[in-house]
Amino acid sequence: MVGLVLTIGARIIIYLFRDHLGEFLSTVILDVISELGIAVFGGVLTTYYLEYLHEQPYEQNMKFQNEIKVRLKTNQPEA
Repeated sequence: MVGLVLTIGARIIIYLFRDHLGEFLSTVILDVISELGIAVFGGVLTTYYLEYLHEQPYEQNMKFQNEIKVRLKTNQPEA
Protein backbone atom coordinates (compact mmCIF):
# COMPACT_ATOMS: atom_id res chain seq x y z
CA MET A 1 0.00 0.00 0.00
CA VAL A 2 2.87 2.37 0.79
CA GLY A 3 4.43 1.78 -2.63
CA LEU A 4 1.16 2.50 -4.38
CA VAL A 5 0.64 5.71 -2.37
CA LEU A 6 4.19 6.88 -3.13
CA THR A 7 3.77 6.23 -6.84
CA ILE A 8 0.38 7.97 -7.09
CA GLY A 9 1.53 10.84 -4.86
CA ALA A 10 4.58 11.44 -7.04
CA ARG A 11 2.42 11.66 -10.16
CA ILE A 12 -0.03 14.07 -8.49
CA ILE A 13 2.76 16.40 -7.38
CA ILE A 14 4.00 16.59 -10.98
CA TYR A 15 0.66 18.05 -12.02
CA LEU A 16 0.54 20.51 -9.10
CA PHE A 17 3.94 22.10 -9.81
CA ARG A 18 4.35 23.09 -13.48
CA ASP A 19 7.09 25.72 -13.14
CA HIS A 20 10.88 25.35 -12.77
CA LEU A 21 10.47 23.77 -9.35
CA GLY A 22 7.98 21.35 -10.82
CA GLU A 23 10.38 20.46 -13.61
CA PHE A 24 13.15 19.78 -11.09
CA LEU A 25 10.79 17.78 -8.88
CA SER A 26 9.61 15.83 -11.89
CA THR A 27 13.02 14.98 -13.29
CA VAL A 28 14.92 14.19 -10.13
CA ILE A 29 13.08 13.83 -6.87
CA LEU A 30 9.72 12.49 -8.04
CA ASP A 31 11.29 9.94 -10.33
CA VAL A 32 13.24 8.61 -7.36
CA ILE A 33 10.10 8.57 -5.19
CA SER A 34 8.14 6.90 -7.97
CA GLU A 35 10.78 4.23 -8.46
CA LEU A 36 10.90 3.69 -4.70
CA GLY A 37 7.14 3.23 -4.67
CA ILE A 38 7.33 0.75 -7.54
CA ALA A 39 10.13 -1.12 -5.78
CA VAL A 40 8.17 -1.32 -2.52
CA PHE A 41 5.07 -2.51 -4.39
CA GLY A 42 7.16 -5.12 -6.23
CA GLY A 43 8.70 -6.22 -2.94
CA VAL A 44 5.27 -6.73 -1.42
CA LEU A 45 4.14 -8.81 -4.40
CA THR A 46 7.33 -10.86 -4.26
CA THR A 47 6.93 -11.46 -0.53
CA TYR A 48 3.32 -12.54 -0.98
CA TYR A 49 4.31 -14.92 -3.77
CA LEU A 50 7.16 -16.42 -1.74
CA GLU A 51 4.87 -16.90 1.26
CA TYR A 52 2.38 -18.68 -1.00
CA LEU A 53 5.13 -20.96 -2.32
CA HIS A 54 6.39 -21.61 1.21
CA GLU A 55 2.93 -22.50 2.52
CA GLN A 56 2.45 -25.54 0.26
CA PRO A 57 5.56 -27.49 1.33
CA TYR A 58 4.86 -26.57 4.97
CA GLU A 59 1.38 -28.11 4.79
CA GLN A 60 2.78 -31.20 3.06
CA ASN A 61 5.47 -31.55 5.72
CA MET A 62 2.94 -31.22 8.53
CA LYS A 63 0.76 -33.90 6.93
CA PHE A 64 3.77 -36.18 6.56
CA GLN A 65 4.81 -35.55 10.17
CA ASN A 66 1.32 -36.44 11.42
CA GLU A 67 1.33 -39.64 9.34
CA ILE A 68 4.69 -40.63 10.85
CA LYS A 69 3.35 -40.01 14.38
CA VAL A 70 0.33 -42.23 13.69
CA ARG A 71 2.57 -44.99 12.30
CA LEU A 72 4.86 -44.80 15.32
CA LYS A 73 1.91 -45.07 17.72
CA THR A 74 0.41 -48.03 15.90
CA ASN A 75 3.73 -49.93 15.64
CA GLN A 76 4.77 -49.57 19.30
CA PRO A 77 4.54 -52.78 21.33
CA GLU A 78 2.18 -52.60 24.26
CA ALA A 79 3.83 -52.60 27.67
